[in-house]
Amino acid sequence: ITPTFRALRSAAELAEFSALLQEAAVALEAEGRSLWRADELTPEQLLERNRLEEFFLGVWAEEPVVGFILQDADPDFWPDDAWGEALYLHK
Repeated sequence: ITPTFRALRSAAELAEFSALLQEAAVALEAEGRSLWRADELTPEQLLERNRLEEFFLGVWAEEPVVGFILQDADPDFWPDDAWGEALYLHK
């Protein structure tokens, strides 16, 4: 089985993306390895910092298994980089 990746196209897909990240956040917290807080990963919170077309979902055997954010600029971490010279992968 080969995973497929696609950009999100709807609020329903963003909710799936959010649930996947929240599940990971809770599991990491239970292991004492906090990376994100689950309340920072709601669809509303995610859209405050990113555009819908920056979210991608990886699906394997018809199940969402990974989510990531791909940006063409990241001024918070790379303020001196020119727009469009690199891509930035998050989450």
